[in-house]
Amino acid sequence: MKTAAVTLLSIIIPFATFYFMIIYGPAALLAGFGLMAILLYDSLTDPP
Repeated sequence: MKTAAVTLLSIIIPFATFYFMIIYGPAALLAGFGLMAILLYDSLTDPP
């Protein structure tokens, strides 16, 4: 279930990041990449 949530978020976050970047500028891009990195790291280090 967690894998599905991570997959869904990894699809949504780039679009959300692009949308916020238009409004708030480059800082949103950095925040979006940071969030993606955290999610990716979390999904890779998820204990079985």
